[in-house]
Amino acid sequence: NKTHAFLALIILISVFSRLFRLSELMSFIGDQGWFYLSARDMILTGNIPLIGIASSHPWLHQGPLWTYILALIFWIFNFNSIAPAYFTAILGVITVYLMYKVGSEFFNNKVGMIAGALYVTSPLVIISSRTPYHTSPIPFFILLFIYSLYKWIKGKTIFFPFVILFLSILYNLELFTVVLWLVVFTILLFGFIKKKRWFSNLLNRKILFLSSLAFIIPMIPILIYDVQNGFVQTVKYAAWIGYRILRFFGFPSIYGNESLETLSSFIATSTSYINKLIFLPNEIMAIFVFILSITFFFWRLYQRKDIGYLILGLTLIISF
Repeated sequence: NKTHAFLALIILISVFSRLFRLSELMSFIGDQGWFYLSARDMILTGNIPLIGIASSHPWLHQGPLWTYILALIFWIFNFNSIAPAYFTAILGVITVYLMYKVGSEFFNNKVGMIAGALYVTSPLVIISSRTPYHTSPIPFFILLFIYSLYKWIKGKTIFFPFVILFLSILYNLELFTVVLWLVVFTILLFGFIKKKRWFSNLLNRKILFLSSLAFIIPMIPILIYDVQNGFVQTVKYAAWIGYRILRFFGFPSIYGNESLETLSSFIATSTSYINKLIFLPNEIMAIFVFILSITFFFWRLYQRKDIGYLILGLTLIISF
């Protein structure tokens, strides 16, 4: 039928745009080199790193998960430097289908197809899929996170441990994704206050045990590192997030001449990324599509208040 034909078309486009001349045109930057060397050393020395690359604040590191993934790929493909790019590119193709699937599940097939079509042709997404870097798998896991949230609130309690699992994986890949924990905490608080069944169903030993495992297992290396180094990656990081929020609203600096994100620099950076995400040749057109999409979404959210709209709306607001 037409849906399957269109889906097949966007999958073919995704395969072409992500795999075409990949061995010649793969992006490679210094930070990728750091991960490549870390994965190589892990295989050759047998020493398993507990953390990943340092962030813009050297005392804070990304998680080690991407190093582990690279090490496994290098071990299987005999240190082929292009193999990780094929991994992220194929994962990108799967993510295109997942975007269609989540859009269809939340809303309808038409929305799923439009979402898939926009995602498959996004310049920023294509570049990311062709770049073997720790941020490349994030869209895949965020879609799984949102889908698991949706299924849990719809009544399938077994999906809650998957919510926690994908949050732990995302934290390993990129520290900023810790903001998504606020989405879950907000939903839990709402469920507790309103005495929703999907909240009360969590209060059984099996779900609590599985949720604990889902959090702890991906976080084991980071937790070991934290115990040895004064809980830098968890407690100190949480305090630093609170401090940065206060700084944005004018709280005095405790670090002297500290750079600060202002509203104007935030808007400029966001505009640049929206341009790359939606329509690279024309920034005005990209901003127009973005504003139109957000306006239409929140208008429909106000009208319908369906679970899918509420989850996406909450995620967008808290992330922003």
